[in-house]
Amino acid sequence: MKINKKLILQFAKFAIVGIINTAIDWLSFYLLTNFVPSFSGTGEVWAKIIAFVFAVTNSFIMNSLWTFKEEFRSGFVGGDAKEKIRTGTRYFGKFLAVNLVGLLINSITFSIFRFKFGSSKLVGLIFASGAATFWNFLANKLWTYRKQKEIDKSKRKYDWLAAGILAIAAVICIFSMRQDSGIVDEIAHVPAGYSYVDAQDFRLNPEHPPLGKALAGVPLLFLNINDAYNDWSWEGIAQWENGWQLIYEEGNDADKILFWSRIPTVILFLILGIYLYKWGSELYGNRAGIFALILLVASPSVLAHARFVTTDVAAAVGFLISGYYFYKYYHALPSVGSPVRKDGKFHKSPSIKALIFAGIFFGIAQLLKFSCVLLVPIFGIAIITKSIIDRKDGGFWANFWKNLKPLFWIFVIGFLVIWLVYLFFTWNTSFDVERKVIELNLPTEGAAFLRNILISMAAIPIFKPVAHWLLGILMVFAHAEGGHTAFLLGNFSRTGWWYFFPVAWFFKVPIPVILLTFWSLIVLGFQRFKEKIDIFAIVLILTTIIIYWAISMRGALNIGIRHLIPTFPFIFLLIARAAQPILERSWSVSKVLLWGFAGWLIIETLISYPHFVSYFNEFRYVFGKQKHEILVDSSLDWGQDLKRLQKYVEENNIKEIKVDYFGGGVPSYYIPETIEWHSKYGKTTGWLAVSATFYQMSKYYGPLENQESYVYLDQLKPKTTIGDSILVFQIPQGYK
Repeated sequence: MKINKKLILQFAKFAIVGIINTAIDWLSFYLLTNFVPSFSGTGEVWAKIIAFVFAVTNSFIMNSLWTFKEEFRSGFVGGDAKEKIRTGTRYFGKFLAVNLVGLLINSITFSIFRFKFGSSKLVGLIFASGAATFWNFLANKLWTYRKQKEIDKSKRKYDWLAAGILAIAAVICIFSMRQDSGIVDEIAHVPAGYSYVDAQDFRLNPEHPPLGKALAGVPLLFLNINDAYNDWSWEGIAQWENGWQLIYEEGNDADKILFWSRIPTVILFLILGIYLYKWGSELYGNRAGIFALILLVASPSVLAHARFVTTDVAAAVGFLISGYYFYKYYHALPSVGSPVRKDGKFHKSPSIKALIFAGIFFGIAQLLKFSCVLLVPIFGIAIITKSIIDRKDGGFWANFWKNLKPLFWIFVIGFLVIWLVYLFFTWNTSFDVERKVIELNLPTEGAAFLRNILISMAAIPIFKPVAHWLLGILMVFAHAEGGHTAFLLGNFSRTGWWYFFPVAWFFKVPIPVILLTFWSLIVLGFQRFKEKIDIFAIVLILTTIIIYWAISMRGALNIGIRHLIPTFPFIFLLIARAAQPILERSWSVSKVLLWGFAGWLIIETLISYPHFVSYFNEFRYVFGKQKHEILVDSSLDWGQDLKRLQKYVEENNIKEIKVDYFGGGVPSYYIPETIEWHSKYGKTTGWLAVSATFYQMSKYYGPLENQESYVYLDQLKPKTTIGDSILVFQIPQGYK
């Protein structure tokens, strides 16, 4: 979209319509509240809603027939009367959605300038109106009134099918997450995200970038919750204690906080599904796009973490969307020696808009999870590959330098996005606090030089966001190298195993997906590439999978399969590519088998509802293993079943139960009969509930610290297992 006279004129028209709408809104509200008795007093809310509808309707009519007249008319070319009615309804629905988001932007911007920055009402109104107007114009220009191409009715059919699939997935997420208690990471992420948007202070949880947590904090602004800024944990920068204080100790409704803070993650999951379907359809056709989408929404591991305030699904969003816009730009970029297309027309280079989008979403990816920094080598390998593919047209080096220049600008734009977001979220973080955050999170030995550099940068306001971002990256490297005590098939390790993730994949991914993955690789090995662009797409997809897996297998952070979630969408694209020829042809044995695998996957996922975190495939039966004998931590037990334990205690009228709980909840908050317990307290009798993670880890730390462990319970069959993650024993008197 070039900035030209037409665009400036359209914006001027849009602004004039906006002034008229404001007059209609105010006048309607005045007339209703002063001349219609039922709209006075508490009825003013309804009067405001009606006035807003009047203004939006007028805005839609004037912008459709005047501001965006040409674009609006393009949508009515062809079609009967019913089709034109549907087109008009679709236009209005999009326009209304844009204005509702604009209303939210207006309200949030006004609140920030008025109450956070201490601006006057006039200044707040000016910035709020400006932000909303800018959003409304761009969204309507690029989305609502985007020029319509010839209507592809078959594509629309698949679009509606994709929407239906995503709607079902959203319902499953929302209903299942209400039953899950707080998991480990949410105790750190929820208060951090809330403080980012509420206080613009980034002292909590610097080891993860802010965007996903900040989105989780937005709904909490509207709940009127009691904050925890006056607790010692805020000044002491103790993120876990501040989380427990905010959620469980300040008189807030913990379940309400957890529910609403999880909604943005569900939205990110839906966005992930939209882009997977979109990219899959563009690459391999509508049916392949639908097939890839089904694989995503029916994957228990993805569903499990699409409902929590964590960074894993957010990372998948960052990788996929950034990869999509990178591909969109470069697949349209001609080689040096091919200025003419096959149809005889000159090849147009991709637009500046495409480059800007690629840069913006690269930056957004870095703001969702630090592992998205792997996009740098992934994109680098992709442009080298494209240069090799195009070497016959102008030579390798000429194409390489041509491909490198836009990549440089993608990184520059992305870094600018990172800087702006970090600037906002560190706005009220004082230098003293920033220095304390750096000193607390970088060790005195081995990192003194880096620590001093970051402190010096933090002292300069323009560099403070950069210092905070670099601190997070250094913390990730330190955590990955330092490791995390892990459990795998009865063994323990601080430094991990190179085969941890392959084993986790083998047990945690549904068998139909495993079979389809190996099948797609076999097809890839025997299939000839017909077009250069197919090679480029495959290299981008495979490079993402290979680099991410290689780094994960090399690292010492063997916590759970959730760390592989960013590769899932790319694996599904790979499967969609192999499935395309089968899906496009008429019914055959191979097509029945393909959809049979999809049905198998869906049935498995529905059977596992709502215990998606603790899902294991049927291979565990072959090896005769209980789930907690294979993996623990976030692959099985992350604290999600505390409320289910509460239900069991109530149903069985248990008067007293010892609980050794691994998770983000507080047992006594839900179960007053709780006695806090740990393996080091020694052997016990009566009711005992032990999280699977602590049950296994006690066998490592007990001998290491010369303390008791839960080995003595190995010969005692649990009374029940809550959600496969909490083992409940009724230990008889005298048992040893």
